[in-house]
Amino acid sequence: MTTDEVVRSSERTKVLGVTEPLRCTHQQFVKRIHPDDRERFIATIAGLTLENPTGNVIYRVPTTDCAFRLAKEHRACHIRQRG
Repeated sequence: MTTDEVVRSSERTKVLGVTEPLRCTHQQFVKRIHPDDRERFIATIAGLTLENPTGNVIYRVPTTDCAFRLAKEHRACHIRQRG
């Protein structure tokens, strides 16, 4: 099943100093990433395949005090083949 939902832990939002909801769409999530980092983030996610199922990306997110914090994501793609 494909979903367009991003779920974060409450601990992660505390560490990043953000007040975003814990659940949002992928588009809402990407919109919060620093504009200079979005293309690289999107390319990393788009590059996940059966042959290359994991990726790491570092990006900046704005905090409630108008600063930016670095976040490092390790993404794993779990793709089920039909059959």
